[in-house]
Amino acid sequence: RFIYNLRAEPATPEFELHGKYYYAQLAPGTRMIWFVNLSRQNGFTGPVELKVEELPEGVTATPVTIPSGLTRSAVILSASANAKIDARLVRLYGKATYADADGKTRDLIRYAHVTCELQVSGGSQARRPINTQLVGVTNPLDIVEFEATPSQITLRPGEKVEIKVRVKRSKEFTGPIQLGMPFLYGNSIIADQLPPGVTMSSDSKARLAGNVVEGTIILEAATGDGAPKPLKQFPIAVMGRISMSFSISTNYASNPIHLTIPDVATETGGR
Repeated sequence: RFIYNLRAEPATPEFELHGKYYYAQLAPGTRMIWFVNLSRQNGFTGPVELKVEELPEGVTATPVTIPSGLTRSAVILSASANAKIDARLVRLYGKATYADADGKTRDLIRYAHVTCELQVSGGSQARRPINTQLVGVTNPLDIVEFEATPSQITLRPGEKVEIKVRVKRSKEFTGPIQLGMPFLYGNSIIADQLPPGVTMSSDSKARLAGNVVEGTIILEAATGDGAPKPLKQFPIAVMGRISMSFSISTNYASNPIHLTIPDVATETGGR
């Protein structure tokens, strides 16, 4: 026989943040990217501002708010050129507001639900929840610089836009670098930062092998019912992966690129 305690309370607007693989090793002057999924609940439809607390000195997170109607985003971490070697346990959280039954504005703060991956014998992986995430500033790594231009892009339904990428390798590193916008495991998308209706074209030059240091990412926007919704100055970044094995990689990010998707109906006067 078991005794249970049941508690009932009025449902209020709510949200949850979810993420995977939240660790970051940042050499001075480099960046790293995390992917975030947002689940709104109990009628909540508002924007959610993302924050990372307890970052090492010299490490910052690009300001980002997931707007209404969007459920995913990137968190771009940057280490300044003079950041000192350090490591901290950090936590990602989201902040929002809502009006209660009396019309009073209430704050809503929720920490992210994050899982890590444990490598086990035989090459398989096991997922486990973690309460804190790790951010470290390290000695120089294989990629010294990782820049993308332009830093501001505008993409309309049916259009394409090119992002030029240039990396600076360390003197010792000549291995391949895989560029991308989603986080891929093989051919499967683990997480994505792009809004629905925007995809990375297969025409992109995304593999930098040998001494190659330049690539091109092409983003394209769908039309019709699949067209992306209007968006203003939404930060994204090109991801760079250097594989250590099939399932282990060192990940990098370019500088933030602010994506704007105009309201086509407004531009055309509703025609």
